[in-house]
Amino acid sequence: MTYDLGPGTLQLGQFKVPQGMEELTSSNRISFIERASSQVFTDSRRIGLGYDQSGDNYHFAVMGYSHAIEDDPDADMPLGAAGRVTFNPIRGAQTLHLGASLSHERFDSDGREGVVRFRDRPESRPTEGTRLIDTGGLDAKSTTKGGLEFGFLSGPFHMSAEYLQADINGDGDQRDLTFDGWHVQAGYVLTGETRGYRPTGFRTVSLASPAGAWEIAARYSSVDLNDRNVRGGEQKNVTLALNYYATDNLRFMANYIMVDVEDSAAVEGFTGGATDEDSPNIFLARMQYNF
Repeated sequence: MTYDLGPGTLQLGQFKVPQGMEELTSSNRISFIERASSQVFTDSRRIGLGYDQSGDNYHFAVMGYSHAIEDDPDADMPLGAAGRVTFNPIRGAQTLHLGASLSHERFDSDGREGVVRFRDRPESRPTEGTRLIDTGGLDAKSTTKGGLEFGFLSGPFHMSAEYLQADINGDGDQRDLTFDGWHVQAGYVLTGETRGYRPTGFRTVSLASPAGAWEIAARYSSVDLNDRNVRGGEQKNVTLALNYYATDNLRFMANYIMVDVEDSAAVEGFTGGATDEDSPNIFLARMQYNF
């Protein structure tokens, strides 16, 4: 539910925590079939209360939140707060996006131990349970996550970059840990169309011809889930994309992903750790229709 409140909007229900430009961008609008692996640290949708406000060249959002609807009600009941601010030094024919976010979440507010886990499919959800990097379950009192964002639009060219870091305040015998990830990506619409922009992320390609539009894109991502005694692994991906926008609602996508996994080993209670040989090349194709 959303309500107008002064110059901004109040939102109540389950919605996305304001962190991660890539995460906040709809899957109908990203240039790749899957989001970058760096988004492994974002919290996606949670039940909470939030407020956001936009001006000519700024946007900010704050949110207090707890668990997700689908979470086990008998598990730990986290309490978190997050904020994100973006600024556009340039906005018009060219747009420059700068952003920063911060979130803090506590797990022991009701006296029960919290467990966090970071893991990622290699930017390929059709691989189902295949996760080549995985920290396993980590006892935690709280997590603090910070993010930095950069984006640039100029005609048919667009690029963005993002850095995310997660600090875990360990509980029991688990020591404090720090993990991080980042990505940089760029795309070009060969037929000359442009993408729109909102502070939450780039919009989709707006067609200028009934013949449709062609787009190429490339991305490099890196995630490090190794710290102290935890060997969750390091994963570096190079993804190449070719997209054809047949209509405003229908597009065909092809991705080729080159995965490089290093220094990933099983941790206590987790037997799915990857080895240096687990570095596949993956081809994905999707026909996507959105309403």
